[in-house]
Amino acid sequence: MTPLDIIFSLIMLGAIVLVGLSLFFESKTDIASVPTLPWVQKKMIETLKKKFKDDESCEIAELGSGWGTLVFGLAKAFPNSSVYGYEMSPIAYHTSVLLNKFFGDEKRIQLFKDDFFEIDLSQMDVVIFYLSGRHALRLKDKLERELKPGTVVMSNSFPIPGWKPSAVAKTKVLMELSVYVYVLIYMRI
Repeated sequence: MTPLDIIFSLIMLGAIVLVGLSLFFESKTDIASVPTLPWVQKKMIETLKKKFKDDESCEIAELGSGWGTLVFGLAKAFPNSSVYGYEMSPIAYHTSVLLNKFFGDEKRIQLFKDDFFEIDLSQMDVVIFYLSGRHALRLKDKLERELKPGTVVMSNSFPIPGWKPSAVAKTKVLMELSVYVYVLIYMRI
């Protein structure tokens, strides 16, 4: 076996272990770590830019930030804003922290290994997620209870059951996908 064969074998073994651990954790949380597609990310940012100016300061949270790709895109698009990523999967979380250290903006991007069902969202101006309808339904009461009027909520691909979107941004590359945009106009007391 050559040194190159050994290196390749170690890389493959590492990849298999990472995939296995990701699948194991996914089975425990019942939430898959699926990245936001680049063209959907672009549509989300374009849609947010209609509400917020480039130089405006706002607080943006991504619930289930995974590997951090959307968090990094949001921080780049809104240079005066703070972006918070919440991720429960240890592999995705630690990968995003490492990527942020080398390629991100540690002053404006804050990443947390937290259960987003347990965190306080009351100070956020924007909340973004890519969750199934079942998980969005579970999150709905929390959003209604905690978010202030005017908060923008964006859901990738799945509408929030019982809410009427203020806009639906569609993107079509290979297949049509929707981004559901909601602006909270009330809070539950």
